[in-house]
Amino acid sequence: MFEGSTGRHPVQPIFEAEQLSAAAATTSRRRVSSSSRWLPPSQLQRRAERRAAQAQEVTDRFKVLFASVSARALSLPSHRHDLVTWVWLWVTCGLIMASYWTTLGEVIAGGDSGKLVAEACRLDTLRLTQYPLLTLLQRLVILCLPVAGSPSWKANIISAICTTMAAGCLFLCIVVFGQARHRCYHPSMSSSNDSLATATNTTTLVAAAAGAGLFAWSPLVWRYAVSAEVFALNNALLALMLYTTLRFASSWTSQDRRFWACTTTLLCGLALANQHTAILVEVPVVFYLAWCLRRDLARQPSGIIIELGRWFILGLFPLVYALLSVLWRPQIGRLGNMITWQEIWSQLRQGEFPDLQPASDLDDVTYRESAYCSQGAYAWDLILRQGQWGLVPLLALLGYVAATVFTAPFLLPPRYRGERAKVTRATDGYIQQILTNVPAPQPPCTHTKDARSQGPYHKAEAKARQESHHVIWALGGAWVLSLFAFDFFSSEPLNESVELSYNMMARFWMQANLLVFMLAGVGMDWLSCVVARGQWQVGRQQDSRSSFNLTASLAQAVCVVLALWQFQQHFAMSGQYANTYSEKYARSLLAPLPPDSLLLVNHKLQWNSLRYMQSCKNYRLDVTILKLSLMSLPWWPSLGSHHSGKVIFPGAHHVPENHCLARGGQAFAMHQFVDANIDRVGGIFVAGNLTFSQTEEQLRSVFTMLPMGLNMQLFRREDVWTMKEWLKRIFETWHLLQQHSQNLLSLAELPALDKYQRGKWEYEIRRDYLDHLAETAAHALDEAIGHQNLYNRSAGGGNDDMIHSPTTTKMSSTLVLKHFLDAAWWLEVLVAHDPEHTTHTLNNLGLAYYHLLYLSPTVSLATAEAQLRRVPRVSPFNDASLATTASQWYRGPGRQETDWRMWLLNRLEYTWGTCLTRPDAQQLPEVGKLQQQHKMIVARMRPLLEKKENLASRKFRGADDP
Repeated sequence: MFEGSTGRHPVQPIFEAEQLSAAAATTSRRRVSSSSRWLPPSQLQRRAERRAAQAQEVTDRFKVLFASVSARALSLPSHRHDLVTWVWLWVTCGLIMASYWTTLGEVIAGGDSGKLVAEACRLDTLRLTQYPLLTLLQRLVILCLPVAGSPSWKANIISAICTTMAAGCLFLCIVVFGQARHRCYHPSMSSSNDSLATATNTTTLVAAAAGAGLFAWSPLVWRYAVSAEVFALNNALLALMLYTTLRFASSWTSQDRRFWACTTTLLCGLALANQHTAILVEVPVVFYLAWCLRRDLARQPSGIIIELGRWFILGLFPLVYALLSVLWRPQIGRLGNMITWQEIWSQLRQGEFPDLQPASDLDDVTYRESAYCSQGAYAWDLILRQGQWGLVPLLALLGYVAATVFTAPFLLPPRYRGERAKVTRATDGYIQQILTNVPAPQPPCTHTKDARSQGPYHKAEAKARQESHHVIWALGGAWVLSLFAFDFFSSEPLNESVELSYNMMARFWMQANLLVFMLAGVGMDWLSCVVARGQWQVGRQQDSRSSFNLTASLAQAVCVVLALWQFQQHFAMSGQYANTYSEKYARSLLAPLPPDSLLLVNHKLQWNSLRYMQSCKNYRLDVTILKLSLMSLPWWPSLGSHHSGKVIFPGAHHVPENHCLARGGQAFAMHQFVDANIDRVGGIFVAGNLTFSQTEEQLRSVFTMLPMGLNMQLFRREDVWTMKEWLKRIFETWHLLQQHSQNLLSLAELPALDKYQRGKWEYEIRRDYLDHLAETAAHALDEAIGHQNLYNRSAGGGNDDMIHSPTTTKMSSTLVLKHFLDAAWWLEVLVAHDPEHTTHTLNNLGLAYYHLLYLSPTVSLATAEAQLRRVPRVSPFNDASLATTASQWYRGPGRQETDWRMWLLNRLEYTWGTCLTRPDAQQLPEVGKLQQQHKMIVARMRPLLEKKENLASRKFRGADDP
């Protein structure tokens, strides 16, 4: 496919002739340049005609040059089998792209996608060493793609195209190995063997398509192929680099080898500019290129190094853009300080980021445990999740052995037609010996000295074939480095108990999987063709070709079924077309905030999506968003200057509480920052947890934190809202979140647990949403208990000085009942919508019913019935939430209680009974007292309430009798 019958490229003589014509044209131009200033019109006309002819000649030369490069790069078909190969390639890529198109996300996904698209919208960069190439590519597509769509959707298209390109390059790599296998095993192409050649060529194409499909439809690759992430472009560049490396290994002429070497080094630079982990694949490839070009390096070392080096440096051009961007347009989200050359070098080697230091900085025991844990997790993921229960790793092992022993020596095609016939005739006997156990002469593909001297190869050709054989060892070294060396450079040890940490580590396994799936395709091709070859030998002896055709068709069908099984198994779970949770979550964080508010965040779950909403959607630009982890960096003063008009920073950067720099005024603690800005902005809110464990404790000791939707709002103690005002605001906030017209995240639209399991970003959104709902319910319960204590003191003749709130000086049992019912309703909503509700939630719900049960003698039946009907009616949640929660509420569907106190007792017994049977119930405070109260209520109050309910039911039935 890729080489002509003589081993030379079909356009190479034209290209050499054009080089000679270019030199002659340059000499003629130098002679004409010395003409005089004044010439007659006829001579001027001849000069103009001559210049026009020269311009046409230059144009034609560039056309031929472009055709030469295109033919060399794309390997234009020269016969029927090549055309069939390219048809198979385009059909395979079309099917893969169609599957990605149907599952493509319309908005940003979780993780880093929001940050990457925000950088592309503003043409910024957050770090010198990461993603500048992707940022430029996304910016180009967002501006130039002539279709209507959001920036995130256009960025998602880039990931789909890049992953499809990676799968196409894997297809071509498998075809290269398949052609080498044909050269090794097939006899000379005669009319009697056309059926064998056609079937084995078709089997190679089917195996290549199946290998590309297995890679493209694996769940890990598919997840990042439909969202704006950096890994899709990294896979495309590395796959293309592997293909150019194989083309280098299968090239004869020095000009072709130099072309593919320059192309490979260019791709190495681009991949390194895109992501640092690409160097793990590039190192073995570069060593392989240097080993194969060692003779050229010995003759002219400076010329080869300069030529390859300039292409590598050209691939690093996105780093120049990144440097200029951070110097000319510093942004608030930047993760580095690049003012001096020392600081630039520190960031290039990632020395300023503690979380990016090698894991070897840990103690030896922790490092070994982390390495073993990571390697074991990769093996488990490859066998059970990505590799169809171990079929793909088994095929990859078979493919590597087959490529090393049989196929790799024939990556380089025979140089002369006669020698090709000799090689194929000799290897035909060798393969016949393997399949039929018939003695045959030893083939010339052995690498002994005697075989090289007696076989049909020249010594130089045998040495070149041995060099092409080393490409398999380079691919094996790339896989080893991608898997084992990455454990040394990992940010932190893998924590098996934290699924999100596992999934973040799994993203970097795609580099190793790229090689595994390529070798799996080689293994499928080799195994299928060996089976078909054996059947062909049997059919030739029995003069029957139908059995051979049937066997080849069955082998091809098995490859197709394996790829379709991968597609069918992961199609439903990989669909992201309805995944709008990240954008809705960011809107839900910003929508309830007052104008000119200050929002403090600390995790990428909130930070990336919020940056996207402000940078690309221009949503709530009046809100100032600060990331707490950035405020603790030494170069924060250069970044915080962007908010100097709205926010005051009492020091250089943020430090933990009671730090010596905070006491000296050189830095600031969080309570100092809040105290300096709480009166300047519309409100200070916190999304997510704070930076240090002591920060929240210090803030709660100085300020009051109240739950407000999906955020926490800070108040001075003297300015805190009353219970009535807080309930009004919290009902308004949650009612706003449930409105579909605002495109916010409602309770009924949370990510489903059956699709987004623990460890995915959508699960973290769901968990954060329900955690804030639990925080709201717990605060409502605390306030209700406080009001009950005030009511008990006032009812028992307590001192009015003990009552601090002016709205609670005249406390009534009806008001206390209302607060407890509101708290119980919030907790019931949480339990109904959160299958993973905690033991503390059940304890709080039982505690609410416990207080209501002891408050019931002071409340009339009519008042209790009215309050119980009021709570679902004024609930801020939508009908779906009401239908789920009302089934457990008083007089709900399926409830048999006629007395509201019996309903309280039943719900109390259920919630506390379920709570005490959980394994973590012993961690509850005063669990022994809780068990005693539960037993006492069941033993004493249930008989009394059952007796009252029976009397009431008898009286009711007696009144109805005639």
